[in-house]
Amino acid sequence: MQTLGQRLRAEREKKGLSIPELASRTRIRASFFEAIEADKPEQFPGRFFYRSFLRQYADILELPESVVHPEIEQSLAEEQAEKAEREAAIQGFRPEVPPLPTGRINVREETRRWLVRLSGLLGVLILCSGVYFFWQRWGQRLFDDTWRAVATHPAPQAAKPKPSAIPVAPSIPVAQIPNPAATPSTPEEATAQQAAGGVETKMDVPPAGVGSQGKIEIHATGYCWVGGWRDGARFLSATLQPGEVRMIEGGGVVRLQFGSSGDVAIKVDGNEIPPLGAKGERRTLEYHDGSYHLLNRERPAEAKP
Repeated sequence: MQTLGQRLRAEREKKGLSIPELASRTRIRASFFEAIEADKPEQFPGRFFYRSFLRQYADILELPESVVHPEIEQSLAEEQAEKAEREAAIQGFRPEVPPLPTGRINVREETRRWLVRLSGLLGVLILCSGVYFFWQRWGQRLFDDTWRAVATHPAPQAAKPKPSAIPVAPSIPVAQIPNPAATPSTPEEATAQQAAGGVETKMDVPPAGVGSQGKIEIHATGYCWVGGWRDGARFLSATLQPGEVRMIEGGGVVRLQFGSSGDVAIKVDGNEIPPLGAKGERRTLEYHDGSYHLLNRERPAEAKP
C-alpha cells in the first residue's frame, strides 16, 4: 500500500512536474517537498508548516482534500498529545524555592563580624603609627647619615689672636659698588677689593632658637650660584658676583651647594680649606658641630664641538 508521500510523488511525475518547478511556483524550499514525499514531517520547523505545505502540494497537483485529510488529522492529534504532555510536565514540576528572609538578625553573628572588622582597623592604625614613630625617631637620622659623604674633614682650629695693647677699630662695610671687570683670583684680592670699594659683605645668621656654632666665609672669585639649607630648610639662593663675600654662621646642619665650585674660596672658622673643585663643577659642603663634609661631586658638562 502506497504512503501519502509516494502517492504525491506519483501524481507529480504523472503531470511531468519537477520539485524545482514546484519550489519556484510556491516559493517553498525544495527540501520541504522532498521531506513530504519521504514521509518525514519531523524535518519541518513545526507541524503547522507541515500541514500548510501539504495542503499547497495537494492543490498544485489538483488532488481532493480527502487525500491529505487523514494525514492532517493525524498531525493535529499528535500536536495535541505533545501539548498535553508538556502541560502535564509543567504542572508536575515543583521548583525548590528558598524560604523568604524573616527579617530577623543573628545578633551574635553580626557582633562577631563587627568585632573582626574593628580589630582589623585598629591593627592598621597601630601599624601606621609605628611606621610614623620609627621614621620620626630613627628614619630621618638614617637618611641623613646615608646621604652624607664617607670622608669627614675636621675643620682647622683658628689661631687665637695675641693680645694687643693698641685697640683696633672695627671695619665698617663700604657701600656696594659692583665692578665685574676687575675679577679677583684669590680670597686676599677679594678682601682687598671689598675694602677698597668692592661688593658689600652679607651675613646669614641662624634663626631664633638655633645657637651659633662656627662661621663659614665664601669669597667669590667669579660668578657662582650658591644655595643654602639649614636643618633641611632653605635660607639662601643667590648668585654671587666676583669679589662678593658671604658670611654664614653655623648652627644645626648647614648644607651649601655651589654651582661652580672653582669660582669660590671657602674659609671655615677663619682657616682656608682646599679648593672644592673646578669651574663648572657642582659640589656640596655640609658643616655641623665644628667639622665639614664634602658630599657629591658632579663633573662639569663637556663642551660640544
